[in-house]
Amino acid sequence: MKKKKKLEFYQKWIVACMLMTILAVTASYMLAAFGMDSVEGLSIALVNQVLTVDAWSILGYACQNSIRAWAADKYKWKSEEIGG
Repeated sequence: MKKKKKLEFYQKWIVACMLMTILAVTASYMLAAFGMDSVEGLSIALVNQVLTVDAWSILGYACQNSIRAWAADKYKWKSEEIGG
């Protein structure tokens, strides 16, 4: 049986960001459903901020992995040697 690979820090970060986004969007819809319009504006701003952090985190992770792949191809490294 193949041993399960542990998640890297950046992968854990992205999972946490996605969970925070789901929670923020859910809270925003719940506040809207209960008619709390003054708090709803704050939750919409929070959702926008969290989505921005998600987008930059995913972009950073994609850049990190593309540099790893390029380096592994250029220098013939194994993925374990460069942390991938």
